[in-house]
Parts: sequence; C-alpha cells; structure tokens
Amino acid sequence: LTAVGMLMLRLGKMRYLITGAAIALLFGLICRGISRVLHPLTVWQRFTGTLTAAERRENDTVLTVTFTDSRRLQHTAAFPAVLPAHQKLQDGTAIRFAMQRTLFESGSYPQYAADASDAAGKILLADAWKRLIFRQILRELMIQLGIWLAAALLCAAAVRICFPKS
Repeated sequence: LTAVGMLMLRLGKMRYLITGAAIALLFGLICRGISRVLHPLTVWQRFTGTLTAAERRENDTVLTVTFTDSRRLQHTAAFPAVLPAHQKLQDGTAIRFAMQRTLFESGSYPQYAADASDAAGKILLADAWKRLIFRQILRELMIQLGIWLAAALLCAAAVRICFPKS
C-alpha cells in the first residue's frame, strides 16, 4: 500500500482526479439508487371508488368498482380480490385500490366481472398494494445499500491511497 501511495504522490495532480472520480461515482450511484428505490411508486396509480358489485366465486371475490380519475371522469373496473376479508365487503363501500399506470392509461382494464381474471396482479386493493410496494422497495433498498457500501469503500480506499498520512 505504501508503494502505491508513493506512486500516487509522484503523479501529482492526478490524485485529485482519481479521488474526484471516486466521489462523483459515489454520489452518482446514490442518486441512481434513490431513483430505483422510489420507482415502484411510479408504476402504480391509486384511486378511491365505490363498490358496485361483489361476486363471490370459488377461489376469490370479483369486485366491480366505480371510481373517478383526476380529470373527474368516471370509470368502472372489475378485479379479483383473494383475501377472505374482501368477501365481506358490501355494495356501496368506499374502496381504495391501485392500478398499474400503463393499464389505466391504455384503458385496457376489465370493466365487467367476466373479464376480471385479466386484471389479476394489475389491480390491487390498498392493503395488498402496500404489502407489494413495501417488499419491492425493501428489496431494491437492500441491493442499493450494497452498491453504496461498495462505492463508499472504493471512495475511502482512493482517498487513503491518494492522500496517505505522513
């Protein structure tokens, strides 16, 4: 390590470039990581609607919900809900749910109970959506923490090598 440090001292101003690049890499990875951690929130669009029909099937319950978007247009969506608590929902109940943004923007979400199986995993009730988002954010955060730790160690090594203590 001392030989490397002596080499860096001979390089002169190059050591500033190397440590600057290591610090820039660290901050760039932090910004990229924050973006990746928050990305799952941008994939989904949340709505509040009114339950208009709940059709019980053998494995699940198909909910038909009428909701209003941000432009005050009224929509109807049908989707399966698999938790036992969802079978007890009554017509007229306020429902909070999330729909994949691409599905909503394309308008290809099912509107009738017969087509509801097409929306499995693409339209989720609020509690299921929160669990999914929590898992996705936590997984991505763990990955990013590993990357940030490696970049911080690289940055610390570059500073220690380029600027050895006398």
